[in-house]
Amino acid sequence: MIVSWMTTNRCNLKCAHCYQDADECDNRELSTEEARAMISDIARAGFKIMIFSGGEPLMRDDIFD
Repeated sequence: MIVSWMTTNRCNLKCAHCYQDADECDNRELSTEEARAMISDIARAGFKIMIFSGGEPLMRDDIFD
């Protein structure tokens, strides 16, 4: 089972082919604590693969936390 998480709406690129209207941080973005709780819930549900999507996931300051 696979989960895809849109980690952030921020993106440093403006690719013409991209389906995502990415630009700035979206007010719906999870806090670090909310993200950790969500990842724990997903793991408990038995999901084995998680895709970090977005915008650009590496623009999230806490992505490696």
